[in-house]
Amino acid sequence: MTTKIIRVGISRGVFIPEYLSERSGIGPEAELALENKGIVIRPATGQRPGGHPREGWGEKFRQVSEKDGNRGNGNPKGQTDWDHDEWEW
Repeated sequence: MTTKIIRVGISRGVFIPEYLSERSGIGPEAELALENKGIVIRPATGQRPGGHPREGWGEKFRQVSEKDGNRGNGNPKGQTDWDHDEWEW
């Protein structure tokens, strides 16, 4: 695909069609890299193509809990009454 490079102050800008940004996972921020005399645009750290930045966290927390011996039964180590009674997800 060919696109125009526009002047934005002392910088340059490129319009990325919506369907490309959605499929690539590029959101409001992106990482740029110079590779083989070309500019590569990637989703910013923490963004995942087609997904939510915190996608997969639940599974990682479950794995850590199991590793530490907390299987969700009773009071997890370090949990207080406030954690149990007041906290809402």
